[in-house]
Amino acid sequence: MIIFFVVPFIPVHFQTQVRKVKKMKKVVCLCLLIVFSLSLVGCGGKSLWTKTITITQQQIEDKMVGKFPMHKENRLIKADFSNPTVLLTAGSERITFGLNTEIEFLRDTYSGDLMMSAELEYVPSKGSFYLVNSEIESLTIGGLSKSKCDKVAGALGKIIYFGLDTLPVYTLNTSDIKQKAAKAVLKSVVINDGNIEAVIGI
Repeated sequence: MIIFFVVPFIPVHFQTQVRKVKKMKKVVCLCLLIVFSLSLVGCGGKSLWTKTITITQQQIEDKMVGKFPMHKENRLIKADFSNPTVLLTAGSERITFGLNTEIEFLRDTYSGDLMMSAELEYVPSKGSFYLVNSEIESLTIGGLSKSKCDKVAGALGKIIYFGLDTLPVYTLNTSDIKQKAAKAVLKSVVINDGNIEAVIGI
């Protein structure tokens, strides 16, 4: 008994079409892979838009002058703060500023120099930069021991709130930049050559 196998005949032009379709699928998959890779670079790598803002020491001082002199007190301590002086230390991310301070603590009166530092914060909706999270760095009072200075500084810490987080030290002034900056976040802050270089980006 002889068994015949019938092999279906596939026209040559049909085979060519199948090969073209498979080739197109490979091209489409490759394109999708490239687009996906680029999107990852955009999200996790370089920003789509960045801008470096330079803020000078004088610009910050000019804004702070309007806040001082200032008087603060509670049941233990009274203090007057004046003459803000901004100090920008290269490589630092915090802005340091000094204040002349007149203090009345436990019925004793002192004159000294208060050093504080703060972080720079960017508020996209306003296109402005603010000083936030202020901290006492040091308090120097002539003729007073360090332990006593620490006690006075501790008492000062309970009354110090200068409202600097509501005072814009720098505001973007170009409408085109503001439109982009409305969606931006603060990428980095560094002090270089006596200026603050703040990078914002999307």
